[in-house]
Amino acid sequence: MKLAQQSQFSVVIGTLVKSADLVKNQRKEEAIKTILGISDEIQFLSDTSKTRESEYKDRQKEFTKLIQDIIKREAEVRQKSIDTQKSIDALNVQINAKATNERELIAALNSLETQMRDHEAELRAHQAKLDDLNDDSAGSIVISIFTLGIDRAVKGIATLVNQDQAKINALRPEINSYRDAVQKSKVNLIQTKNLLAQLQASKRSSEATVTQLKKREEELNQNEKACRQKLGFFTNVALFYGKLVIVAQQVDNRIDDVVDIIEELDDDTPTIIDFDGSGEDLISLKEALEKFDTFLDSEPVWLESDSVGLAGRALGIGAGTVGIFSEDGKWRLDIGTRAMKENVPATYDSWATRLVIKRLDGPDSGPISDEHVVGIFSLNELYRLDIGTRATKENVPASHESWATRLRVIRLSSASSGPINYGDVVGIFSEDGKWRLDIGTRATKESVPASHESWATRLKFRHV
Repeated sequence: MKLAQQSQFSVVIGTLVKSADLVKNQRKEEAIKTILGISDEIQFLSDTSKTRESEYKDRQKEFTKLIQDIIKREAEVRQKSIDTQKSIDALNVQINAKATNERELIAALNSLETQMRDHEAELRAHQAKLDDLNDDSAGSIVISIFTLGIDRAVKGIATLVNQDQAKINALRPEINSYRDAVQKSKVNLIQTKNLLAQLQASKRSSEATVTQLKKREEELNQNEKACRQKLGFFTNVALFYGKLVIVAQQVDNRIDDVVDIIEELDDDTPTIIDFDGSGEDLISLKEALEKFDTFLDSEPVWLESDSVGLAGRALGIGAGTVGIFSEDGKWRLDIGTRAMKENVPATYDSWATRLVIKRLDGPDSGPISDEHVVGIFSLNELYRLDIGTRATKENVPASHESWATRLRVIRLSSASSGPINYGDVVGIFSEDGKWRLDIGTRATKESVPASHESWATRLKFRHV
């Protein structure tokens, strides 16, 4: 797609000066013809400045909405963190109670096992005495002759043996029951501690998310401020050229206004915010119009191809047509209806079409290269492109060539030339400029969360 022919402010002001001189010399017919000779250029500059003004109005609204969304999201994550902390506190109470209960169970079990050992020792002692009394050897018989009440002793010891065995038999199921209770308590305590660890990890994740959201909010506030400054700039330029259009349209009756316009341009009082500065720098109307002229001359509209080799090429003015592939090279992004629900027009502008490319395999800064593994995210960084069937109708093979797989990456966030960098706001368009990638539910089955990692979200650019 070629740039529209761009008229320069120097041409317009030169003609206005000439026309004003003609008016002063009472040569109004010539002055009128002079103005009519640049009516197309004036109209072009008016239309272009109004378009820029409208774009930045929309962008400011978008930035405001993104900031509101992030503030809302931050509040939700903070509340989740608070709720998680409450759960952590409750679990810590449970863990302390369960640990106390386990200690009590172990103490009771130890007591029962001690009783068991005592009863078993008594049983062995009584059994030994009973064995001695029942001994039928000659020596034992002689001893028994001189022992009084032998039968009673045998019966008494036998009774003790039976009592010992009964106590042991009674203790066994109770001990087993306590052992089971201790084991269940240990398992339950481990599970509770595991749950506590998960909640603590979730809280840390929430805190990290809040930090990221605050950082993103600060960036968006800066972008919104810059957008507001540019909006003020383009509004002033649009007002000037709008007035000039009216003069050109009604030139027969308003040719004398040209003199006033020249006087207005000669006033070097700084009244317009210079959007390239801090927002505190002011420039005159004439300087603003000259800057607008430079802006038009340098603004890249499409990325044109060149003959540079593929390896390590940055996605800049020489990037040309690219394909977007899975990291393993097997699958490919298709923005047409083979994969998407509908073909989204290039003019459609939303959070889902204004995208940010982030590097996944190295420092997320500098020019984007086709050697890097990247993710493609929405401007608010809540969602990301997924070229698999979670979001699209089918996995499109890397070998598939069509208008919907041959793409161009267009910088939207800056008018400067040079390679596209990580962090730049971009749009991804079909090669012919008619259609556009939309990662929202207008085109995809679902808006895939930014946290989702898979082969279908880890991507590489390739020049085609």
